[in-house]
Amino acid sequence: MTSQVDLCIAIYNEGDCHEHWALYFDDHQFDDKTLFSVKPSSPGQFCHTTETRHAQTLRDQDESIFICSVAADQENDILSIAEEIKIRDVGIEVWTSQQYVLDFLDVLEANGLIPMSMEYLGRREYIRGRVARARVDYAFRGD
Repeated sequence: MTSQVDLCIAIYNEGDCHEHWALYFDDHQFDDKTLFSVKPSSPGQFCHTTETRHAQTLRDQDESIFICSVAADQENDILSIAEEIKIRDVGIEVWTSQQYVLDFLDVLEANGLIPMSMEYLGRREYIRGRVARARVDYAFRGD
């Protein structure tokens, strides 16, 4: 049987970045994890980024959302897709790290890399609702 890893979303506040979203693989080992996301590179512009955080800091973040389990041998394919997600330079009010995650999930679904189970579909709806709430929070903050 092929070993599995969990694909998850990390949600955390970082400096001026309210509700930053990043993706990571959780192999349930207590060690460093690589997060992949987009971050502002200049006003209204984003770039792809990866960073390493220890598993404990990920568990202590604002929220961690399990997306699905994938075969460990698919990690590199998924990372390649993450780095190829088109960055929409339309301004932070329209496209954010949250939208990056939604775009990423759409591509994984289209490529058959996410099992389209009822459990996953329920989590996907939760994630979409969480993005909508983050947008409302952002609008009220006036950043």
